[in-house]
Amino acid sequence: MRAGQEIVVIALGGTILGRGKRGCEGYVSGAMGVESLTKELCVTLGLKRAELEQRLGAKITLLSLASIDSAEIDSRILLELARAVQKALQNKRVCGVVVLQGTDTLEESSFFLHLLSTSKKPIIFSAAMRPNSALGSDGVRNFYHALILAACPKSAKNGVLIALNDLILSARDVIKSHTLAVNAFECGYIGYMLEHTPQFLYKLRQIHTYKTPFSLEQLCAPLPKVAILYGYQGDCVGDFAKVLKREYKGVVYAGLGAGNSSTKTAQILSDLSEKIPVVISSRIQQGAVSGAVARRFITAGNISAPKARILLQLALAHSFTHKEIAQIFRQI
Repeated sequence: MRAGQEIVVIALGGTILGRGKRGCEGYVSGAMGVESLTKELCVTLGLKRAELEQRLGAKITLLSLASIDSAEIDSRILLELARAVQKALQNKRVCGVVVLQGTDTLEESSFFLHLLSTSKKPIIFSAAMRPNSALGSDGVRNFYHALILAACPKSAKNGVLIALNDLILSARDVIKSHTLAVNAFECGYIGYMLEHTPQFLYKLRQIHTYKTPFSLEQLCAPLPKVAILYGYQGDCVGDFAKVLKREYKGVVYAGLGAGNSSTKTAQILSDLSEKIPVVISSRIQQGAVSGAVARRFITAGNISAPKARILLQLALAHSFTHKEIAQIFRQI
């Protein structure tokens, strides 16, 4: 172990820290605790804590911020997490940070830090689809791979990464695409674990982390209110237009196909965009918004609607102009 090297693990709860009756699918989110998960990992590997740290080349420091389902995570918790991660990474001894949380909003939390962290050091999220008490639990393995990635120099300058199901995923593009399957996360694949060794295939071209245009110091909870509207046949965007103009600072429309909508909805969104920023994304999981839509609105490119909401919130919190927001969406 290199003298003074350290990995900080920050726990928020979720299935990876869930526990229920042994062999059953039911569980309580976050009930296990990160200390217990670490002990389970050591037992699985047949190692003592000191031996695990020797293998990783870094001491493991555990920090619990919350023990909640990820559906309960809001901007206050996200900002608390971002500040805890920033504080940890400013410590010269810390080589990387691991964040443990539930899968349901993992793509949003990881993207939030992907946009806000200014460190080049690894930030690795991990989670589980099955609690530790269930048959075929995946949490211990995912946690181990997250620790390995946090200690790996090749993980640096890659933005926020996610360790799940033997894959290395990028926070920018990751999407939960299945409700229950162990391989629920597939989009955003930039590498994989081979016999517990990271194999990187790609690097991101877009701006992230240490090149971010955002500043954590300028933010406070709650972040500006941004609504997501879902496109469908005969959608009722017009019914919400007055409320949106009055109570929200921005809107993301998850459009049909490549960001399309009916003629009526397009006109309502166009009128709304004269009052507040309107960003067009797609309800489809993969692919980008079309150029025709981009000529009329700010577009999310191939970023999902929930991530577009977070990006727009941060841009609004920094008081960027409409033109600057459009430019940021093209770069991220």
